[in-house]
Amino acid sequence: MASKSELICLIEQYRSFVQEMRKSGEPLVISEKMLTTWIFHESMIEGRRFETQEIQTTLKHEDKKHPVYMKLVFDEIRALQKGIESVVQWSQQGNSVLSLSRFKALHKIISATDAEAGTFRKNSPVHRDYQQEICNHLKVQPMLKDFLDELNQKVEANPYDLVNIVVDAHMQLMHIYPFRRLPGSVIRLFCNLVLLANDYPPIIITAQEKGEYYAAIAEGKTYQIHQVFKKSIERFLSLNEDFLLTTSKAQLVQAN
Repeated sequence: MASKSELICLIEQYRSFVQEMRKSGEPLVISEKMLTTWIFHESMIEGRRFETQEIQTTLKHEDKKHPVYMKLVFDEIRALQKGIESVVQWSQQGNSVLSLSRFKALHKIISATDAEAGTFRKNSPVHRDYQQEICNHLKVQPMLKDFLDELNQKVEANPYDLVNIVVDAHMQLMHIYPFRRLPGSVIRLFCNLVLLANDYPPIIITAQEKGEYYAAIAEGKTYQIHQVFKKSIERFLSLNEDFLLTTSKAQLVQAN
């Protein structure tokens, strides 16, 4: 694992590449391969198992060739696809997208099959996938508003320490626990919106890291979350070394 200074150096090289690409007018691009990987791992982390073949079928718009009973699965995959693509597209507008309206819109996109999409939870559920302490449901909206105000100030004041800021943001959002369904997905996607809006690599937690990740959340271990995020960034950069060496036209996201 890279030291803190080594990782900062790699991130800054990456940011320089992305900033140069932006100046040239090239938009951020996400490849089908990367999208498949992101959807697969995100679904596994959230406890929804989407097979690689199901994801690829959805991305290629071949789902109509399959039995009608598969429609719900394909709809859920497509909703997550749209959520990831929205994060990539919105990030090109900079930190102005770090708002309550975008946060709710993101949940609405990825929960398209849920009648409560974009609606804050109305109770404090005992039985849930994530077992950390959460706030009372009546505090969700005011706490979320305060959180976003503070987040924007932190990002603007210290853009070179964004990983630590995102780790703290993730833990705060998990305590607020804004939505009944898919709270983890919307929180991870929003954290990636913060990163991408500031030209950082995305954080994609793998299925193999699920146990470590869940335990860290339940026990409130910020350091352990930081280690998971750090490993994710290192993994992304190691799979994209060409982007650190050239400023030629290329797809931004080309991972495993």
